[in-house]
Amino acid sequence: MLGSNRGNNYSRKVSAIFVIAVILDMICLTLVAAVAYPEIKAKTDNNPECKLPFSKPKIQWKCNCGKFLEDAYVELVPGAAESLKSALQNELPAAAPAHGDRDLESQAESSSSRTRRLGFNLLARWISPYTKGSQSETEGTKVHPPRGGITGNTGTYPAEPLFLLVCIEKPNGSLGLIQIDVAGIHSDQLLFACLRQHYLSIRGRWLPYLKFRRLEYINFVQFELWPSGEVDLQPYYDRRMLPPDARADEYLFDPPTTIPPIAPSRLMHLWKSPEHPDGDGRTCIGRFLKRRRERLYVSAGEKPATGWGIHLVEGLDWVLIWMLIFVVVLIGSLVFSVAFAVLEHDIQSAFAISSYVVSFVTLGIGACSICGQKIVNRHCK
Repeated sequence: MLGSNRGNNYSRKVSAIFVIAVILDMICLTLVAAVAYPEIKAKTDNNPECKLPFSKPKIQWKCNCGKFLEDAYVELVPGAAESLKSALQNELPAAAPAHGDRDLESQAESSSSRTRRLGFNLLARWISPYTKGSQSETEGTKVHPPRGGITGNTGTYPAEPLFLLVCIEKPNGSLGLIQIDVAGIHSDQLLFACLRQHYLSIRGRWLPYLKFRRLEYINFVQFELWPSGEVDLQPYYDRRMLPPDARADEYLFDPPTTIPPIAPSRLMHLWKSPEHPDGDGRTCIGRFLKRRRERLYVSAGEKPATGWGIHLVEGLDWVLIWMLIFVVVLIGSLVFSVAFAVLEHDIQSAFAISSYVVSFVTLGIGACSICGQKIVNRHCK
């Protein structure tokens, strides 16, 4: 009789632990879903493909690396999407540099050194708090570039300075503006190497991983620059993402034939693999809006200045988050199994509960990922 009572107590104890494990798993997945939904909604809101008209034509081509890419465009000129597809498909593979990636990095470093030096006040303001209306703040936003440009491939100076206006999130969550000198950049390969170098100089190489964030999109945007250095994006996903005819002479770019000029899939592929395009390819740099003569600035007390450029859209790195959750659950289940087996002298029950927990979390992660992707696809159709 005593043994029977012990067996019943043991069974109830195991059942209670099993129920607690299930409840904790449900709470964990519920919290993850609560965090994921706003992020998925923001992802669909920031994705320009979700904002384009329903009749947008899609083009698909194969990169020289072997990856198939697909983007959606609105044609401003009939047949422009097919022409762009031909230009992308006919790009030559990148020639191997004589000294590997070191040549590319050195060119990007020479191109970005002046921009980092001249934009020091702006970047310093991102790191340390500023006093509104102070003299240093006004000087930081009112930056005038020196005459001339960096040395190009031919050893001569470009006729005028050119600046790529890039909107990027500050550490406090607001948007700021960096203005990259691209006067000496004549290829997509060097352009994206320079963009990556500026991004890493601001974010650091490991900080995005520690914050579980990554770059998701690169969008063409219209924005307003305030005297404080902060930026307000204008939610335009039509012709207004490009400067009007009255202000077109302020920027250097190829006449647009599609909206957007280059879609996010292509831009992100070059961002992740800048060595893929031909060294002389200009498919992207020709379509990027480059401000002429001087940087965009606004003095204290004046109205915000309107500008056009690109936006580096960041979001949570869900792959890294899912991996971390799985590793934590796996290690926790292993510790629980060992502790339960030692204390209760029942290895079979210990690892049965742990196996269930790991399987449940794995299936839950897969279900959340599939549901999130379906939500994004449904909003973009």
